[in-house]
Amino acid sequence: MNKSCRRVSLIVALPILFLLAGAALAADPLPPDLTLRDVAHSRGLRGGDLAEALDLPRSIDTDKPLVELGVTSDQLRDTLQQLGVAGKMASEFNTDADGVTPGDTIREIADALDIDGKALARDLGLDSDVDKGTPLAQFGIDDATLDEIVAHIRAREKSILRKLKYPLFALICLGALFWLVKFRRGKNPNLHQPAS
Repeated sequence: MNKSCRRVSLIVALPILFLLAGAALAADPLPPDLTLRDVAHSRGLRGGDLAEALDLPRSIDTDKPLVELGVTSDQLRDTLQQLGVAGKMASEFNTDADGVTPGDTIREIADALDIDGKALARDLGLDSDVDKGTPLAQFGIDDATLDEIVAHIRAREKSILRKLKYPLFALICLGALFWLVKFRRGKNPNLHQPAS
């Protein structure tokens, strides 16, 4: 293999390895406080039925966290799909919805979710310059809508593309610069000499 082929293969292999490493780091663990009762209730199941589907005893304490019961995220996802109630991924289960209610203001919810108030207003379908001190219930936002928006914001935060977009951009720019400097150089040795 000649020198230029090795360089090109290195340029192609580095971004692929970078993306694979990022995907491995963005694993989908279960929240530590997620209980069997929470999952069963959110899916409209009985706790005992879900426990049996997970190969656990039917009489198990449903208030124990799934992590303590040895249930993995993949196992929970597969079980919910088998039961025909898979809607949310395991990481999107949120037992307390970050403590936000429609009685809270945009400012309070934005602080709880650690996002900008204008971005939250935009996600809620409100004007970005709306009064941030007004409770959401006065804008007609109910619990179901707020839960959907919170789940959407959390899913967007966990997006692997969101975590990798800046390092990937820098890697692409460095690769392009390397390509231009090393491989696109002209073959004319007198290129830098002034014309006479």
